[in-house]
Amino acid sequence: TREETEGIVMSSQEKYCLNQNAKDMPIHILVIGKTRVGKSAVINAIAGVKIAREGKNTKDITRDVNRHDFTIGDVKYIAWEAPGLQDISEKDSVVISKLKNVLNREHTYINLVIYCTLMNRERFEQSEEIAIRHITEAF
Repeated sequence: TREETEGIVMSSQEKYCLNQNAKDMPIHILVIGKTRVGKSAVINAIAGVKIAREGKNTKDITRDVNRHDFTIGDVKYIAWEAPGLQDISEKDSVVISKLKNVLNREHTYINLVIYCTLMNRERFEQSEEIAIRHITEAF
């Protein structure tokens, strides 16, 4: 929800960020995409160490929103790993709702969204365009 403060409309997350010392605040990265596109591998590559569980088995699929904290130099990062979108086990609206609940509870404002997709296709699928639109509207 957005409120007006001194003539400026801000979300509660934006207000929270303004009240914090920006220097000490971590950079929040949301990593999202379809199931089995390598979201965990992307997080591990960015962090430079294995902090997210990767796997090829069904038991290794991300089912909840996972938080991964890491530091590069003096900069703190938190990568939020989302369950897969366009998965038969959950609707995208449920995944986005889970994300919003966790991020609101943590008073988190996302600085960067990384949408993961497989690069073995010639075209960006319409379902991916719709998913990105829903993510943009939600955050």
